Amino acid sequence: VRLYRITEEGRDATLAVLGPGDIFGELALFEETQRATFAEAMDDAHICAASVEEFSALMGHKPQLTMMVAREIARRRQATETRLAGTAFATVRGRVIEVLRSLAEEHGETLPDGSVRILIRFSHQQISSFAGASRESCTVELGRLQRAGVIRMDATHHFVISDLSRLKLGTIDALLRRALR
Repeated sequence: VRLYRITEEGRDATLAVLGPGDIFGELALFEETQRATFAEAMDDAHICAASVEEFSALMGHKPQLTMMVAREIARRRQATETRLAGTAFATVRGRVIEVLRSLAEEHGETLPDGSVRILIRFSHQQISSFAGASRESCTVELGRLQRAGVIRMDATHHFVISDLSRLKLGTIDALLRRALR
């Protein structure tokens, strides 16, 4: 499930991509205002919904659920702060690399050859939305990463990262310089 907001310019900005067992909408437990965040299932998903009253009652009977919600809020806040700092100071290449690394770590499977396949299919537009970049700039950077052999698309159009440890800005810059010679 992709969580996103619509910017004043009408573009969508991805806030998070969630997987099995993740929760969303938890801020409704603490404030009753209308939320500006949208959720989109990117693949088949089983969604369980509960009213604020039902979920609050459940948390009252299951303290471990309350801690799980608190940890999830803290984890998302940390991820958001990291992304904001990266967006403010990183180049488009750096932001795209960080998005790919994050998606591989959170939603990846290691293949027999050691590469990591991101289990969720992402379009260039979705990657650019997550990276805070234009689709065109993102496509240019993804093309450079493909030519350098750092990423590829598999037969089912999933991103595959050849070696996650090589997905670092300094390493990528060196690989790109070699690939462009």
